[in-house]
Amino acid sequence: MLSGTALRRGTGGRGGGWPNRPVLLLADEPTGNLDQKNAEEIMRLLEKINRQGTTVLVVSHNQELVKYMHKRQIALRYGKVIKDNSRGGLMYGF
Repeated sequence: MLSGTALRRGTGGRGGGWPNRPVLLLADEPTGNLDQKNAEEIMRLLEKINRQGTTVLVVSHNQELVKYMHKRQIALRYGKVIKDNSRGGLMYGF
C-alpha cells in the first residue's frame, strides 16, 4: 500500500523511482482524504503508471473523479457486478 506522498514522489516508498513495474496496482480509496486538487494529481499519477503498462485498479466512492478519468467503470453491490462499461462508453446492467 502506498501513501499519497509516496505516489506523488513516484517512488513506491523507496528512493530512485519505481523499483520494478508491477503487473497490477491496487489503489483502495487513494484520494479519500484529499482535496480536489490533490485527488486529481494522484489520479493523474495513477494514469501515468497505467500508460507505462501497469494495470491500475482503483476503488472509489467519488463518482465525479471516476467519471473525470474516462476509464472502464465497474459498479458492485453486495459483492456482485451491477454495471460495467468500457472507457466511459456504454453501461451494461446485470
